Amino acid sequence: MGLLHTLDEFGLTSHRPTWTLQQLDTSWFGIGAPALIEALDEAPQRTAALDEPHHSEQLVYCDIALDGLYTLTASISAPPLPGEVSSEDEQTGRRAVSQCRLSFHLPGTPLDTTALQHLRERFGVTANAYFRPRESTAVRVTWLDQQPVEPLATILELDPITSTRFVVGLVIRDQYSANGDQAILTGWPLELQDSGFLVCALAHHHPADKPPERYWLEAIHSASTSDLTVTTIQANWQP
Repeated sequence: MGLLHTLDEFGLTSHRPTWTLQQLDTSWFGIGAPALIEALDEAPQRTAALDEPHHSEQLVYCDIALDGLYTLTASISAPPLPGEVSSEDEQTGRRAVSQCRLSFHLPGTPLDTTALQHLRERFGVTANAYFRPRESTAVRVTWLDQQPVEPLATILELDPITSTRFVVGLVIRDQYSANGDQAILTGWPLELQDSGFLVCALAHHHPADKPPERYWLEAIHSASTSDLTVTTIQANWQP
């Protein structure tokens, strides 16, 4: 959590990062750094229903900064089960973090690298840092054939100026993988196979009290950091 606070302190966070925590075959998804901190704080309650909790859980966190994006991955030790508190760290609620990697994907070499330099200094990174140019397309876009979708839920965002609630995303059932009800869509990422549900970003937002006539899948956007591939399923709508 100290790293998240530091990223925010140096202006390297947005108001809508996405994240997932995975415990074997169970995953939790969320939007926003405060929601992630809450999920980490409430880990004992969150994992209490698991039959055999793993000794660690995997964090994947994605946000935008410096006109690009970055990913944060880490392995976090699982919280102790009731009656198993023994070490000082467990008694104070601290959890061990290992294999923590922070990877930036930027549109070019930034002229001002002050925030990145401060980040290195804060966490004692002594190795030389350098920017490595990509030899392939930075963002891959696959356009889809306007496959209609029925949202199971909508993701809302409040406009702080007008106090209007806008729909900015959809939650839909994954029917487009190998085991889905629909034919596999051309260009469908293998990483999304068997995900069960999909969270889609809307290309254009609309007021929550003015639902459109229909939604459809429009495109798949993918970009890779040194650790993983970030994929956005883009949906659109018709008034």
